[in-house]
Amino acid sequence: MIIQMFTSLPFIKKICRNAIFFGFLSLGIVVPYIPHMGNDFIYDDRIVILSQKKIEGMADLARIFSERHFPVLPYYRPITRASLLFQKTLHGDNPKYFHLANAVLLAATGLLVYALMRLEIFGIQKYPALLAALLFALHPVASSCVYPISSGRETLLPSAIIIFAVYSFLRRGTGWYALSMLGFAGAIFSKEQAIIVPAIFVLADLLKLSPGPSNRRPLGWLMRHSPLVFILAVYFLIRSRLFAGSEFSVIMQDPLLPLWSVFYTIQAFLVPTWEMVYEPALEVWFSTPKFILTSILAVLIFIWTARSRGPVWKFSLFWAAWFLLAMLPTANILWQETQFCERYAFLSGLAIAAILAKLASLSWGRPMARRFIAAIGTGLVVFCACATYNRGIYHKNDKVFFVQWLKTDPRKDIVHYNLGNIFLNEGNLESAKAHYARSIEISDRFAADSHNNSGVILNKQGRKEEAARHFQEALRVWPRHLNARLNLAELMVSLNQPVEAARHYLKALEINPGLPAACNFVGRVLMDSGKLDEAGEYIKEALRLLPGYPEAHLNMGMVLSAQGKTAESIREYEEALRLKKSWPEVENNLAWILATAKDKNLRDGKKAVLLAESANAALGGKNVEVLNTLAAAYAEAGRFEEALRAASTACELALGSGKENLAKDIKKRIELYKAGSAYQE
Repeated sequence: MIIQMFTSLPFIKKICRNAIFFGFLSLGIVVPYIPHMGNDFIYDDRIVILSQKKIEGMADLARIFSERHFPVLPYYRPITRASLLFQKTLHGDNPKYFHLANAVLLAATGLLVYALMRLEIFGIQKYPALLAALLFALHPVASSCVYPISSGRETLLPSAIIIFAVYSFLRRGTGWYALSMLGFAGAIFSKEQAIIVPAIFVLADLLKLSPGPSNRRPLGWLMRHSPLVFILAVYFLIRSRLFAGSEFSVIMQDPLLPLWSVFYTIQAFLVPTWEMVYEPALEVWFSTPKFILTSILAVLIFIWTARSRGPVWKFSLFWAAWFLLAMLPTANILWQETQFCERYAFLSGLAIAAILAKLASLSWGRPMARRFIAAIGTGLVVFCACATYNRGIYHKNDKVFFVQWLKTDPRKDIVHYNLGNIFLNEGNLESAKAHYARSIEISDRFAADSHNNSGVILNKQGRKEEAARHFQEALRVWPRHLNARLNLAELMVSLNQPVEAARHYLKALEINPGLPAACNFVGRVLMDSGKLDEAGEYIKEALRLLPGYPEAHLNMGMVLSAQGKTAESIREYEEALRLKKSWPEVENNLAWILATAKDKNLRDGKKAVLLAESANAALGGKNVEVLNTLAAAYAEAGRFEEALRAASTACELALGSGKENLAKDIKKRIELYKAGSAYQE
């Protein structure tokens, strides 16, 4: 009874009806994305999300506002980036929740579009506004603002905030005005595209679509828009510190590109593609049939609008300006990495949806026209929803995404390069090599990395000379390519060219001094060439960079031994063995010192025998040097018969392998062992 009385109140009924209406509108927008919530991270998601740290405090949040959005591009989007990293903090690297958040954000954008169109100043009927909001939010172009996660969020979040800011600006009241200013601040710190918002605000005032300044004189206009100036000043101050104006260094790559951008935006919305065509080049998206169809549709809309110029001229002027302004930041006036992309058309497309909704509203009073518009509008919404669902299939994972991209644009170097990486990780070396070769053929943009990775593949296949040529070509394209330099150095090691390897390691150290392996290897080569002091410095640096580096302890032990610093050498060998058990080379070196050191306080025959026996067993009893050491150890321990047997075997192996000088030395020691004397250096 109480519930029935409560729900009979008019305002409660209105709230319930609106909640149901907006709930179904939101659900309708989200539904095409639900089957694809299991899609993986793809493309830029790995840099923008997966490689980033979680937000663990205010210091991390402040850091986001002081950094670039993307490492090599002039993007400053701290609010968008913070939203992604806040999610990462909440639920880790689970792509499902990121996809869900983007779909929900798109639904919220659709609600904002509906609310904007239903403002009294626009005079749009409820059902045309609903159709336009659904058409805008379910359009395949909108799917490019949901997938991939990061690049989608970079367009979707600022677009939603821009729409909210404009909606608030067109409402009457101080609170709405404050929200519009806050919305602009949020939008400009979400994406550069929001630079258009002040122009939209001024246009709305000029056309008297907004409540306008209380004082129409210059002072009134200045007071009304001064917060925008302050926000922009703060924004550009931060940008200048991050980029120093480098983003404005290249203007107008091609004077025709802005015109092509206008046409691409119109075509993307009026003649959408069923399958994903990601970031297409001009020759990919332009075709004569599409040009003719787009032109016909655009002319029909223009004629329809012109015939209704009395009621809609102010409305049409506002939305035409919206279309051009929203497109302007990505119209190829300044240099941009990607010339054409569907997500660039997203916010501009709202103008087309709004104009269609207004034209439909003008005819809504006629039953026949109403039924026709409802049928056509519903059909378009259903088509868009199906196309949007289909787009999700292409974003399942990196491989599916790049294969589809390559299908639409076979000359995309970055796609060939990324597919090469995918096939390399899968172990499909031939396919990887083919894609790297194609990437190199198309352009030099990824040539260094492609040559380097091709060299890695050829090295795995045992084709070392070809691998070396690819590493060298990578370094010709980009002399500071660290991985190619290190790979070439390691290849020289495997080809038994230590001096050449050391040369490349030295070049690598010029690029990055913090490479312990490079320092250690250079030290070893210098030691072998007799430059002990220089060798010691490089090996010390390797140990400073990586204190628990067993190979560096071995080499330092060898340097110290050659310098006559026997006690220090023993300590280095013992540390190497502590870090790496059962190491024949170290065991042999240490055993030799313990068996033959001049200082009797350093000699330890029993320990020398244990070490030498361990090394001899590990090498199968066939190593001349180890058998020689074992004989010396037995002699120091007083086990002369065993010393003679080991020395005799070592002598035979030395003669058999052509090591005549070593055989002569061993024969001299045999005489000592026969006489019951140990050998000492």
